[in-house]
Amino acid sequence: MYLKHWGGGIVSLILIIFAVLFSGCTKEIINDETTEIQTEKGLGLAGVSCKNGILCFSSNAEFKDFYDKNLNMSDSELDNWEKNTGFISMRNIFNQIVDAENALELPYENMTPEQLKNATPPPSHSELYFKYLKSGFLKLRTYEDGTESYDYNVINPSSVGFYNENGLLKIGDTIYQVTDKALKIITDGDFGKIDLLQKTDKSDRQNHIDVISFGGNDKGLICSRTSGWVSSGNAYHSKRIKTDITYYTNVDPGCQHAFITYNIGVECQRKNVWGNWKYYSTDTYISGNWTSSITLFKIIGFGKISISYPCSYTYASHPNQINNFHASINPFNGTTAPFPSSWVYHNPYPGYQFDRAVDVNILYNWTAHGFGLTATAKYPD
Repeated sequence: MYLKHWGGGIVSLILIIFAVLFSGCTKEIINDETTEIQTEKGLGLAGVSCKNGILCFSSNAEFKDFYDKNLNMSDSELDNWEKNTGFISMRNIFNQIVDAENALELPYENMTPEQLKNATPPPSHSELYFKYLKSGFLKLRTYEDGTESYDYNVINPSSVGFYNENGLLKIGDTIYQVTDKALKIITDGDFGKIDLLQKTDKSDRQNHIDVISFGGNDKGLICSRTSGWVSSGNAYHSKRIKTDITYYTNVDPGCQHAFITYNIGVECQRKNVWGNWKYYSTDTYISGNWTSSITLFKIIGFGKISISYPCSYTYASHPNQINNFHASINPFNGTTAPFPSSWVYHNPYPGYQFDRAVDVNILYNWTAHGFGLTATAKYPD
């Protein structure tokens, strides 16, 4: 667990560590299974290596530094970096699936409706799609209109650029695995326990394994909203975009600490010639404005203290393009962080406490622009 103080010690950031993107660099073989990533272009990557296909960071500081410096790398730059280091990320695999799915449609792109009637349809999906759906890498999603799509099968896909295919990452002396329901941790960094880690769904203190389940049972203030799909129509090559905001809080039993989760997701899709929606990359501009409000109540007697944090966030994908964007946002200053990130507000006022019904409130307005369409999610509605 990564603890970083913010705001003069009033607010702390707890990062159960993972992140998103990469940069191009060179490699040097240290032993049969480890590739050391050397410093290049002043990025300071000497503390990063790849062992058994798993990215390894020497410390939390190296990890956060690497994350911060690579938010704007293009897919091609990231692909080259992975190729040079022998690492393959979930992001890379997912993009291969998207490309394979879209390739099935290429022979039909310029056919007329009459030609399409007489054409033999392609397979329903690519071999890569079926391979990774069977392995559990992908999950199926069914929409209200009956169409289907697919997504990463992890608890939150905002950090897929650092996970390998099995959701593994090492930071310092700790190995992490993210799955569709849990965050698993080997606290002593023993690579020999990875097989045991992948098979277990319960904590095993004797083997220094912790399992944190995400079962969707979080209590507290929930202010999550979606724009729903905003579409240009329902015909062939119609396009659509959607913005999802996840926000929820919890208060510790002593009512002195509030835990906040604040995530954004933007999806871009296009309908193929056979009427199915597929992920489709496009230039996208994302912006959000919000105010987070902390309310503390006097433990004895009457009285309260209220503190507000007005913030904003913007992301422009050009010259890169996105089709499935996710990020965790700091609700108090607008910076991004590796998922899964919980922002912890520690009460700095003796004699005061959080109320379980009113702890950390938020008012927000998010928009995503792509395909000439705008998807808005806001709270309150």
